[in-house]
Amino acid sequence: MISIITEGAPELWGHPLMYFFLFFTFAFGASLGSFTNVLIYRIPMDMSVVYPASACPACGHQIRWYENIPMISFLLLRARCSQCKTPISFQYPFLEFLAGIWSISLAYRELWPTFSQPELWVNDISVLLSASAMWLWLLIFTCALLAITLIDLRYTFVPDEISLNLMWLSFGAFFIPTQVPVDHFFGLLAGYGTILGIRGLGYLLYRREAMGLGDAKLLAMIGGFLGWRVLPWILFAAAVQGIIAAALALGYTKLTGRSNLLTMTSAELDERFGEEGLYEEQRVLLVMPFGPFLCIAAFEVLALTPEVLFQYLSLIH
Repeated sequence: MISIITEGAPELWGHPLMYFFLFFTFAFGASLGSFTNVLIYRIPMDMSVVYPASACPACGHQIRWYENIPMISFLLLRARCSQCKTPISFQYPFLEFLAGIWSISLAYRELWPTFSQPELWVNDISVLLSASAMWLWLLIFTCALLAITLIDLRYTFVPDEISLNLMWLSFGAFFIPTQVPVDHFFGLLAGYGTILGIRGLGYLLYRREAMGLGDAKLLAMIGGFLGWRVLPWILFAAAVQGIIAAALALGYTKLTGRSNLLTMTSAELDERFGEEGLYEEQRVLLVMPFGPFLCIAAFEVLALTPEVLFQYLSLIH
């Protein structure tokens, strides 16, 4: 299960280590958010995420290091490429800022109680390393959720390059002393098995896939990081929020006559993946990506106050 350490830590504001803590955790998170933008752009294009170096997609100008400082470069460049002046999407600084804020939030919960009290770790650095590992582990997880959310919204698939690698990374719970590894292991199995069950039921009802294997891998990844106990809440919250979002999207389409970015017909989805001939005799259904709502629900679990989360976990302990 996820770790919640909040009691006994000195207040952040006014503490001698406050400015260093805030700057370091925000800068590290923003840098990871910058890499998240790379994943979002390159993975759907089947490109390597490490080579070649970042370049302007319009003119090919290779981005220099000082043009790639999270958020700051966006402002200095006035949101345009330094060579061809093509506008730079606001997505880039927004995700960097969001990742930085999440980094501070997670670090305040997981790292600050230890870091702020040097007497706890000055003679045993492993204590600080363990808290740092927990913060970094969850931060990588949240950046993966951000990447999957935007990729699934735009391209209606959950990339294996992220979900499978993060499933392996979830086994890091076996090396973090504050975790209960069996909870994470069963979370991984339960997440995958639950979506497989829904997928099978959907096939019986509609003679086609109700959910993709990408969603199964995604929920397995979430269960691997957060543990099996939060999965019922995540599925419920994702379903409710998905229904609300679909209703709003359809309402927008009905009022404006324009297509929305969330829903599509099953025929359109089949055409996107070259599967028109597989289900051409089946009834046309309304579909939408479910992965973003699983990711949003996972974010909400991480954002819950410790008191609320403890109450929920105690109900199914």
